[in-house]
Amino acid sequence: MSQQSLAFTAHHEMEAARCGVRHGFLARSRQTEYGVPVLAPTPRPTFKDFHAKDANLPRERLAALGADALTDAQVLAIFLGTGVAGKTATELGETLLRRFGSLRGVLSAPPAALRQIHGIGPAKMSLLRAIGIAAQRSLADELRKPRRSETSETIRAFMQHWIGSLQHEVFVCIYLDTRNRMLNHEICSRGGLTQTAVHPRELARNALDWNAASVIIGHNHPSGDAEPSQSDLNLTRELARTFDTIEVRLLDHIVVGAGSIVSFHDRGLL
Repeated sequence: MSQQSLAFTAHHEMEAARCGVRHGFLARSRQTEYGVPVLAPTPRPTFKDFHAKDANLPRERLAALGADALTDAQVLAIFLGTGVAGKTATELGETLLRRFGSLRGVLSAPPAALRQIHGIGPAKMSLLRAIGIAAQRSLADELRKPRRSETSETIRAFMQHWIGSLQHEVFVCIYLDTRNRMLNHEICSRGGLTQTAVHPRELARNALDWNAASVIIGHNHPSGDAEPSQSDLNLTRELARTFDTIEVRLLDHIVVGAGSIVSFHDRGLL
């Protein structure tokens, strides 16, 4: 081999070593001949290696162990995708849970409250709100199916998800047919729950418009305490009498607080 060819080959090997290019057996065999250090090829990680290393990541835990292996924060982390500087997606999920108390609280939190959380920008906020909307609509679909019981856990969960995190008081109605399927649900009043804010005759007319056989009413206590007040009891009795005149049954009055719920039906108040 000529001196020129030797110099060219040596130069080529040095460049290859610097760039980390793999040259197989030939490059390794010339390492000592030309005194050129050749970088050993880095083995590509296998799926087994990746799985072992990241087994505690939420998506990997879900795939390997199932939904029961995930904490609420890890469930949120899967949707969030990424965290923020100095905080993983799971840690960001934990921050949301501490702020809003539960998964339901996070998914039904108002936009203004979500914007106050560092790491929750417009994209993540829209995603969380969309998940909450999907959960509420899924519960509404369940309520449109026939049920044997007049009140159920699905109705309570729907009511809590619907109005439980609102910062202002609302009064709502759920209209049911003879098979306890939901015909419609609506907010009938906003603000304080008084006889002037809630009009029994108007609610009776709405029930007739929907051809409802029964009605479930509800309201929230933004203060967090779900215990019904005396005015709640008085209004419920008045509404029960009004619905009775049009042969529509008042099945329940559900009061929703922060993480708690009271059913007049369960307490024997109807």
